[in-house]
Amino acid sequence: VCICVDRYMAVAHPVFFSSYQETITRICICVVIWIFIMPYSIIKGLWGIMSVSGIFGGVILFAFGVMVFCNISVIWVLRHSVAGKEKMHPVKKRAFKMVLKNLGIIAFNYLPPVAFMPFVSYYTYFEYRCQISISVFSIMDLSCSIEPLLYISKMEGLFGVWCKKKASETPDDVKV
Repeated sequence: VCICVDRYMAVAHPVFFSSYQETITRICICVVIWIFIMPYSIIKGLWGIMSVSGIFGGVILFAFGVMVFCNISVIWVLRHSVAGKEKMHPVKKRAFKMVLKNLGIIAFNYLPPVAFMPFVSYYTYFEYRCQISISVFSIMDLSCSIEPLLYISKMEGLFGVWCKKKASETPDDVKV
């Protein structure tokens, strides 16, 4: 959610974003988020999953809404920044495609739990706890792995530097 909001501010409100790009602001936001996450995690760990499932549902709905709003706003701004029949700049096109991919990942991973929330009361405790929640929330947890992997795959320097270093070594220098 923080990454989506950061992208939204950078694209939709660049003047405001450039004036508040301080590290202290980001640290304060992270501290506020931790203030909400830590009590929730402690309560969930001590009293079980069902004691705070309503709060968790609200958090998921809020996070989903913010992420979808931010990504659609970024897509809207990038798409409408091109005047008439003018071609989109390659950097903007790459950013546009990246945000579209992120929106697809968010929709695929977060939509099942969000769509499932209104129907929790229709299932028995066993069905909800042992069958549905495990599969639905496992899909949502994939987002924690997929987006960072997508980000790392777009980094040119990370693997490129390592491969160039290995390629520059002579066969006698390489140890197996």
